[in-house]
Amino acid sequence: MSEVVKLVSEEAVSEEEGRKSACPLCLKSSRKYTCPRCNTPYCSVECYRSDKHRDCSEGFYKDCFMEGLKDYSADPEDKQKVLEMLKRAEADPDLNDLDEPADDLHERLGDLDKDTNEVWNRLTDQEKKEFQVMVGDGRLGNLVEIWSPWWSASPSLVTEVEDSLSGARSPSAVPSILPDIPNISQILKSKPSADVKYNVINVLYVYCYVCRLHNGEQVSMATECAADILALSDVLGQGHTCGSVDEAVQMCMKKLINQQNNYESSPHFNVSILKDIESIIAGTGENEPLKFLLAALSEICQILKKSHKNIAKKLKSEKFAAAKEKYNKSKAKYFQICKKCEFYLSWAQTYGMALTGLVPELQIVHSLLSAELEAVNQSKKQLEEEWGGKVKPRKKKLIEEL
Repeated sequence: MSEVVKLVSEEAVSEEEGRKSACPLCLKSSRKYTCPRCNTPYCSVECYRSDKHRDCSEGFYKDCFMEGLKDYSADPEDKQKVLEMLKRAEADPDLNDLDEPADDLHERLGDLDKDTNEVWNRLTDQEKKEFQVMVGDGRLGNLVEIWSPWWSASPSLVTEVEDSLSGARSPSAVPSILPDIPNISQILKSKPSADVKYNVINVLYVYCYVCRLHNGEQVSMATECAADILALSDVLGQGHTCGSVDEAVQMCMKKLINQQNNYESSPHFNVSILKDIESIIAGTGENEPLKFLLAALSEICQILKKSHKNIAKKLKSEKFAAAKEKYNKSKAKYFQICKKCEFYLSWAQTYGMALTGLVPELQIVHSLLSAELEAVNQSKKQLEEEWGGKVKPRKKKLIEEL
């Protein structure tokens, strides 16, 4: 395993341990105590009294108060006054909002199919504000489990009972290979171009990047992922042809560093994707050398077909009638791209072993890019030391008019 993948794995383990020990009420400090009523762990009195634990904590205070009231030796009139005060507090919505009907988030979002815009529109102003605060202070990252790519994960010896009963695929399981893949001779009358293998490298790079970008949700978020695949791969989206491994990789990286595309990832992360491609080409070994390659291309086809199906549904909906011409063009484009991806799948079934000859070239490109990044970082570090910070200081005026 490369240093980059090893570092990602160590960070994932560290973050997993942090999530397990973090207070579930604030997600900031470590859990120190446990509520005696509901067994919820918490870190401080503020968390114990917070809104997320209010149902339990206020009930606890009320029970303690009523228990102490039984032994209170005051006059009956004073006791009656205290009871009347409690009743008024329960009846006054400004003093006690525990009895207000809760807005069920599940009911508001239950009919949505992970459409991020619709989900955001259905959140309350308070929920939007809380989400933005969690994004800003980094707490949101503690709620997201880091996905382990199926091409780098060790085979699991244990299968969750619920997954096996429902037929759901484990996030780290190898995708299913499409059945009845046609032979390349049925599609082409002549031998395919030698440059096809470089086009496949370009497609694999984009696939690995998008899988990591969407944290393993590439199939469930097919519409978004298909749009990202076409935006990053000129081979699929524009019909371009690559003539080398370096060209296939650089095509994608230029898209990633283009600020207009809004893809935020570090240069080191972009370079590490080359190791993912190596893992897919290596496959499972001598027994099934093409399994990972065919599985990756099959999942790309599945993502594109699902997105094509979603576009077809929108064309039938009156809600999208105004954009019918736009969706008709998108539907035709996705159909053509699905066929192109099926061609690469058919090619890989017959000529996929040709990619193993590109592994040394992949390693050379990875080494060169890593060396360039290291040189850039060293130069940046030297300049920051000379400047005394990250910004170059303004030059002082040598001559000033009196």
